[in-house]
Amino acid sequence: RITVDAVTSVLIQNRLKLYTSWRHPALILRPAHALSLEDLVACDPMYFADTNSQLLELTESWFTPEYQRRLRRYVIDEFSDRPRLADLPQGQFGLIYAYHFFEYRPWPVLEQYLTECLNLLRPGGVLAFTYNNCDLWRRVGMVEHCSGCYTPGRMVRAKIQELGYETIFDYDDDTNTSWMELRRPGNYVSIRGGQTLATILQRP
Repeated sequence: RITVDAVTSVLIQNRLKLYTSWRHPALILRPAHALSLEDLVACDPMYFADTNSQLLELTESWFTPEYQRRLRRYVIDEFSDRPRLADLPQGQFGLIYAYHFFEYRPWPVLEQYLTECLNLLRPGGVLAFTYNNCDLWRRVGMVEHCSGCYTPGRMVRAKIQELGYETIFDYDDDTNTSWMELRRPGNYVSIRGGQTLATILQRP
């Protein structure tokens, strides 16, 4: 885990609460690293995605058995010729959240994630993530010490503009965290009139 400035930690937690709602599903990339994960449980359903099933099992163990049965798991194959997130519901997510995941992806891979996440979001949906902004000297030092990949902020912003995202929030602290919130253009619509109420049964 990377140490996060206390002010940045509170800021991210408060920002995420703006997009947490039972009206839409959420996707968390690398939930084992995710800050404020417990604040996102209202999203329904919740998808956890990572490159290793054991990391997903670890994260699931933090929740009660009842909530675990509500989770959807997805293992990302980053070495396939297929899009990495192709089997997830397209155009459905209200929130995609990646915390200390994109920092360790080289620029061509991050480009692909930005493109695929846009396709996963419903109109008005939000992609919120941290990355290693190498326009800043401290972040270049992380690359030199093999603690992150080289992803200059100017290239990230150019790709965002090319794809058609709307930038909601763009923040760099004085230590090692760069945080962005992007929205897929369009009006957010949900047909849900209330949160689903049901009995959660044990699988036979």
